[in-house]
Amino acid sequence: MKKGIVLCFILLLSLVLYACGEPELDISDSTGKGYYLNQKGKTSDNAKITLKDENGDSKKIETDNNSFTMLFPRLNSKATYTVLAEKDEKTSETEIVVPKQKKLVSYEDLQGQFNYIFETEDDLSISLPESVTSDAEVTNGFKIMSDGNNVMSLLLTYSSNDKIGITDYNDFT
Repeated sequence: MKKGIVLCFILLLSLVLYACGEPELDISDSTGKGYYLNQKGKTSDNAKITLKDENGDSKKIETDNNSFTMLFPRLNSKATYTVLAEKDEKTSETEIVVPKQKKLVSYEDLQGQFNYIFETEDDLSISLPESVTSDAEVTNGFKIMSDGNNVMSLLLTYSSNDKIGITDYNDFT
């Protein structure tokens, strides 16, 4: 009888201690194939999620019903991020390594081809600027993600629900 009571006490104590542990932090293994790379995750109720990059810059990630999505830029080199889940002064953390991505084309080549069409077609009303920042909206509905001189992905938006992302060279040519 005493063994049963002790066993029940140990089981109850284990459940209580389990509930007092670190917040849950579960990250998917795959990145999506959109304009941004994305990874989804789950966390404990009321946990706060923070994403830190290799430079130590941090960004709060919004949660919805304990789920969250992190967006990562496409880079021509591997990047490591740290994800922190914080709840009741307890922290869980994990690292995410985003692999190197292939470029679509150099910005100069894209600019030359695009501006040539701009000069020869009467119906085209935009041209590309001399340079772009890493995530630039060139004109309303047209974004370019670059890593230095490398164009990593393009995003064309036709309406709020109708977008096309070009992220693979086979889609681009």
